[in-house]
Amino acid sequence: AAAPMASSAPTSTSGGADAWQAAGTATARKWYATTGFAIGAVLLILVAGAGAWMLWQWNAGRDYDAGVSAYERGAREVARTSFARFAQDHADDARPLVYLGRIAREERDLARARRFLEAAVRLDPSNAAAQRELAAALLADGQPELARRFYVRAIELNPADRLSQGFLACALHRLGRFDEAKRWADRAGPGEWIPCLSAPVLLPPPAPAIPPP
Repeated sequence: AAAPMASSAPTSTSGGADAWQAAGTATARKWYATTGFAIGAVLLILVAGAGAWMLWQWNAGRDYDAGVSAYERGAREVARTSFARFAQDHADDARPLVYLGRIAREERDLARARRFLEAAVRLDPSNAAAQRELAAALLADGQPELARRFYVRAIELNPADRLSQGFLACALHRLGRFDEAKRWADRAGPGEWIPCLSAPVLLPPPAPAIPPP
């Protein structure tokens, strides 16, 4: 009998599947490696950015603290420079404007003091110190009625503010409202406003008489 014919080669696809799986695994590994690198780079950028922002905030905060320290020891020029630099970097913060306004008032530059303090009040109407300092500038500028209004606002925001209470009494005294002035002076107690309460009241001169026709 004739020898049986040799069987044909096996048709199993297991080898192709293994190759496909290996190729897929390699692609996946490459994708994960690329994606992981990209995520790592993004995280690194975010961390670096956060660190730079924190450093900038810390340096800016040093400007404000340095300004306060310089003001308290009487170095006004140093204080002015520090507060101006802080204000430039923090346009939404009223605090440096309050100090700049106070320094200008103490130097008798009342127009400049009002500009700083009016800007501070517009920026943060809830800042009691800004209201009080604007009142002080107005009182120094001979406008006791306007000063009275801002002292009242300062006290509404901070009822424990003795400076505002005492100088509200001063403003009322200058307006000739002596009973109210005494009540606020008693509430404030002794302080730097006391000399104002003993000063003569400078009432406006009477209107000139109209000559008869």
